[in-house]
This record gives sequence, structure tokens and C-alpha cells, in this order.
Amino acid sequence: VRLNTMEIAITRRVHPNALLLPEIKIIMDASGAILNPPLFIDLANVEENLSGRGIEEVIDPLTVGIDLLNFI
Repeated sequence: VRLNTMEIAITRRVHPNALLLPEIKIIMDASGAILNPPLFIDLANVEENLSGRGIEEVIDPLTVGIDLLNFI
């Protein structure tokens, strides 16, 4: 997914009562650099998500040059 911060993340776990606020693994920063290590955030947890990150859109990982097998 692309976040409102322009970071790219992989959805790790969805909360049944908050589908748009999943646990995510941010793998690419806003400039397109791969994060190593990635950043794990639960979007539903206000203390973890102080910057107000949110899902902007679902993207095809190939359009941004990401092979998901490298991040699982």
C-alpha cells in the first residue's frame, strides 16, 4: 500500500473492526529508498502512529520495483 506520507508498506495483519488501520511493515521511504530494517507500525495504535500515517491507495508492488518475496 502507499501511505499518505508517500511511504510504501506491506500489510501484515488486518483488524476486523478497523479494516483501514492494519498492522504494516514500511519497506520504502517517501524518496523511494528501501528501509533496512523495515519499520513495523500498527496504524490502529495511536501511540505507534504519532505521525498520523494512513493508507492512501493499494498499489501493485511491481509498479514501484518491489519483489514481495524479498520482504516476507
